[in-house]
Amino acid sequence: MPETHTRSLQSLSTALDEIEVIIASTATWDRKFSLVFQLYRATVVPLLEALGMTFEYFDPDTTCEEDVMALVRALRELRVSLGNLLPPDASTT
Repeated sequence: MPETHTRSLQSLSTALDEIEVIIASTATWDRKFSLVFQLYRATVVPLLEALGMTFEYFDPDTTCEEDVMALVRALRELRVSLGNLLPPDASTT
């Protein structure tokens, strides 16, 4: 695997870990929404594009909590589908 892909995968793993930290925090769902989607748009999307990957999820467009959790569930599924390509999730170590 090219080194640039390895770095992108490591950065993606870090961003996914950061999203999990936000979700586990005591912040309001409005704040979590803002933080998660900011990190998603600024970091996750460009990394997926750099890896040549497409990513889609269903956005229920209802409450902040449901919108955030829809994205998080899809990102968790992405992490599982990438399997051994990503470094271990910090929440499992």
